[in-house]
Amino acid sequence: GELPKTSYVKLIDFWFVWHILVTFAIILYHILVDKIRKQSLLNNIIKIKPIDESIIWMILVRSVFTGALTQCV
Repeated sequence: GELPKTSYVKLIDFWFVWHILVTFAIILYHILVDKIRKQSLLNNIIKIKPIDESIIWMILVRSVFTGALTQCV
């Protein structure tokens, strides 16, 4: 019931090593992509200044006169 013991490399050995290497490469790829994504998100943070109240009132008044608010309701 045993397989014969051989000292040479068989195709199953190549198959096994290939799948181990591919799995390892996929894990490294995901780590690299995640690291690059996090760095790009941190570098591209946009700082938003608070809006002046006069601008908010201008937008509100203009939308009332153009009927934009009545269309939303």
